[in-house]
Amino acid sequence: MENLEEKIVEADSLETLEKVRVELFGKKGVLAAEFAKMKDVPGPEKKAFAEGLNKNKAALANKF
Repeated sequence: MENLEEKIVEADSLETLEKVRVELFGKKGVLAAEFAKMKDVPGPEKKAFAEGLNKNKAALANKF
């Protein structure tokens, strides 16, 4: 996720920033792909997996 934060920080224009936003938060973005992996996570681990994803999503949204 650090790489994703770097992309946000290093965006040098609004156009670039918008591309990064779509890459991260879009319907087919990185976070959507990670949330799709939840179906493969065993039951007891799902809560921790989801909490981690939500924490990362919030941190990225805050950085954005």
